Amino acid sequence: MAHLRHLAYQSPSVRPPAATMARLARVDPGWSPDVLGDFSLRMGSHGLSVSSTMMQRDPLYALEQLQHAHNLPDDDLRALAHVLARRFEQAREAVAELN
Repeated sequence: MAHLRHLAYQSPSVRPPAATMARLARVDPGWSPDVLGDFSLRMGSHGLSVSSTMMQRDPLYALEQLQHAHNLPDDDLRALAHVLARRFEQAREAVAELN
């Protein structure tokens, strides 16, 4: 997950460059609704509300949530975050190959 940290949204002043944003906008990780639902519920058990819609439509939001999950003391949640992050990275690489 550390390799995704630089892409996580922190504030408008540290958003990635426009070219990176454009590439990220084309990434469709194709996450399983079941895995994404489990992730959202697990995050909720830690008091963190996660929007499944935003996870699918806003790559920076998704990366931020994955980073939060990675930092929580929950091995099952970290495993889910790892699965989602790996799929996101595969989708990102596929988009990069098209360019």
